[in-house]
Amino acid sequence: MKRTFMTALIFLAFFSVALAQVDYGTEVQPILNSKCGQCHGGSSGVTVTSYSATMASVGALYGTLIVMPGDTGASPLWNKINPNPQYGNRMPAGGTMSQDNIDIIGQWIVEGALETPSAVNANPAQPNDFGLISSYPNPFNPSTTVRIALSAASPVTLTVYDLKGHPVHEHTTYLGSGSHDIPLTLSHLASGMYVIHMQSISGNQVLISNALKVMMMK
Repeated sequence: MKRTFMTALIFLAFFSVALAQVDYGTEVQPILNSKCGQCHGGSSGVTVTSYSATMASVGALYGTLIVMPGDTGASPLWNKINPNPQYGNRMPAGGTMSQDNIDIIGQWIVEGALETPSAVNANPAQPNDFGLISSYPNPFNPSTTVRIALSAASPVTLTVYDLKGHPVHEHTTYLGSGSHDIPLTLSHLASGMYVIHMQSISGNQVLISNALKVMMMK
C-alpha cells in the first residue's frame, strides 16, 4: 500500500511538470546560448541570442524563418538539431545536443513558440470566448472529452499532434456558439504526451486556439 501511494505521488509530480508549458527564457534560450551561441551569436544571418532574434532569423539555405510556430516539420531549427538535416550537417557541431534539449525545443515549437507560457485552462471559458478549455479524464485511456468554447456557430477541427509536430488524429464537426464537449477516442496512439490544437473559421478569418496537452496512459 505504501509503495503504491508513493508511486502515485511520483506520477502526479511528474505529470504536473510534464503538462507545464515550455518557457522560452528559462528553458529554450539557455540551450541556444550554450549549444548554438558560438556560431549564431552575431548580428547577421541566423542569430539566436534572444527571442526576437531567434524568431526573426531566416535560414539561408531553407529560405524561411528558422521557427514556424506550431510546426516542427517546417522549422529549420528543428531540422538542423535532428539527424540527417535537409541541408548541411547536424547542429550543433558534432551533434552534441541531448535528446532532452531537443524535446524541449520541439515541445516549445509545437506549443506555438511563445516567449512566455500562455494561461491555458487557467479559467473556465465564457460563452463569448474561443478556445480549448480542458480535457477529462487526463491522463486517459483510450478516450478523453475535450471541452471547447465558440463565440459563433462555425466548423471546428481538432488536430492532435505528437511532440515532434506530426498530426496523428483529426476530428471535424460543426457546432453552435457556446461551450461544447467533444469526445475523442485515441486508442490507436501509443502512450505519451500529445498536443491538441483547435481551428475554426469565422467570416474570412481562420482562428487557431491555444494548445492543450493531454497524456495517453496505456
